[in-house]
Amino acid sequence: SSFEEFVSNLDQLHTRVGLAFNDLKPPSLKIKREDVGTLLVTYTSERPGLVPLVEGLFHGLAERFGQSIEIEHLGPGQGEHDELFRITVLEEPDPDKAIDSVTAGCPFTPDAKTE
Repeated sequence: SSFEEFVSNLDQLHTRVGLAFNDLKPPSLKIKREDVGTLLVTYTSERPGLVPLVEGLFHGLAERFGQSIEIEHLGPGQGEHDELFRITVLEEPDPDKAIDSVTAGCPFTPDAKTE
């Protein structure tokens, strides 16, 4: 799996979570491939002010997959609650750089270094 694949499936996760909680209005992500390694993302949320959080989420996900990205916030989209982003993947996945989210930072991992 890669950053691009994971991000492309995030909206399905939000939809499923929304089904479990009746009053929840989860955000929506529409992903369009602009070019090889470049995604146009429309982020829709009724909660204002989350642009820095979304940017941080994308950077963290890229790090998780051993990739680095560049994010450009293009501004508001066409919808009332839309924000547009262009994400450019700067490098291919590197398994040696990827973070194992299950054991990252866990002191009980067999290969954890102790001081």
